[in-house]
Amino acid sequence: MKTSFLRYGTWLYPVSLLSLIGILFFTGCKKDNFAQIDDTGGQSVGMLSDCELELTYEALTMRRVVPVGNITDTLPLAEQALAVPRFSKRRVEACFKPNGDFQATITMLPVEDPVPQNVLGAPNHADPDLQLQRIEIFNDEAAYYDGSGILFDGTPESGFNMAEAVRNELYYYKNFQPLSAEQVDAVIEGMKAGGLDITETASGRYVALREQLPIGGVRETLFDKYFQVDRGTAYYDEAGQLISRTGIFYEGTPDAPVLTGTQQLIYFDSPSTYNRMAIKMETQVSNYELLKN
Repeated sequence: MKTSFLRYGTWLYPVSLLSLIGILFFTGCKKDNFAQIDDTGGQSVGMLSDCELELTYEALTMRRVVPVGNITDTLPLAEQALAVPRFSKRRVEACFKPNGDFQATITMLPVEDPVPQNVLGAPNHADPDLQLQRIEIFNDEAAYYDGSGILFDGTPESGFNMAEAVRNELYYYKNFQPLSAEQVDAVIEGMKAGGLDITETASGRYVALREQLPIGGVRETLFDKYFQVDRGTAYYDEAGQLISRTGIFYEGTPDAPVLTGTQQLIYFDSPSTYNRMAIKMETQVSNYELLKN
């Protein structure tokens, strides 16, 4: 049975619904000389000095594959093993310079794995010198280093995703201009008048935009009128079955938001047992600090 996204009032996503009509927008990344990144594996020097906008935090991520519904006991061992969580931790330091340059460092941190090695599905501990340990970003380019400070030959998918997330997050904050409550309501009424399928929640704080996609299926976006950001997005296939949902959790105020966590779920049918499963990634954020100088 389809579950309406209107039930999930705590989902977020750092792209504003208002951007659909151009009130909030992103600036494109400026192409620049990547030589400013030290390709010998040394740490960047003074990256967070003289910043117009500065962002730092630590993030602990848990990833696992879980069944949909209470059927764990009936799963084969191979699928039960997928539910064993994998953990990773990173520190993010990002900066916009007054001249518009964007720089960031993402450093992987050690994390104590709570899963004993003799448990079925426990992760294998590879040599840290061979794993991604640091990402250096300058404008629209990134360099990826292993534990011995050597550049990766290519782009690790996990590293690319982290780099893109940090870049998009800081660009959003750089361009964010809060609107008054009256302006937000006027934008929403204008969208309704334009024929968009928008529903307000009972509290009046959230609105949901429902869109039929050209490729089929539906996208539902929940917008928070207080924070003026999308609190989450859910995708359904043509039969109304939930495909994925993502979100980011905030505290604080629109002028001083504090990121506290993220979550992503991607649903699929097991190719061997046809059980409905979900890839679940949850992140807890700590020591979050956003400074506008």
